[in-house]
Amino acid sequence: MDKKSSLSLSLQNLDEGNLVFPRTELIPFLRHVDNNVREFTCDANLKRFPKKFLEICGSSVLNNEELEVDFRLLITSVSSVEVASNCEVVDGLFKALVSKLANTRINEFMNAKVKRDLKKDGKVVDADEMLRPKLKSYTLSTKRN
Repeated sequence: MDKKSSLSLSLQNLDEGNLVFPRTELIPFLRHVDNNVREFTCDANLKRFPKKFLEICGSSVLNNEELEVDFRLLITSVSSVEVASNCEVVDGLFKALVSKLANTRINEFMNAKVKRDLKKDGKVVDADEMLRPKLKSYTLSTKRN
């Protein structure tokens, strides 16, 4: 049995990359990144940029100077190592972390969009609809005709 089957889809997406954040100081920054990605990942932007949606969404978060400054301040506050001497390390860590979070949120958005589109096209049955009573009523109605 798959040990991830009990997790929700969004948590499974997060767990694919084994994202673990042991420091509580990171949570406000992570929320800020997530909110920035959520602002861009919407149906309107997907329609506006159909071919470059993923690229533009990722770069809009990676090129956000406010996020980068917040991350540097966060690293300075939780680390005893001089940040200026490890500028390349901090930049690499920022890019890796932010792109991972952005890709996870984009993946969740795209999965939800596919489900919505399938539901709208009538190719998916709601969980509230019970299949057995529908089949019974269909069978009874065809037998009567």
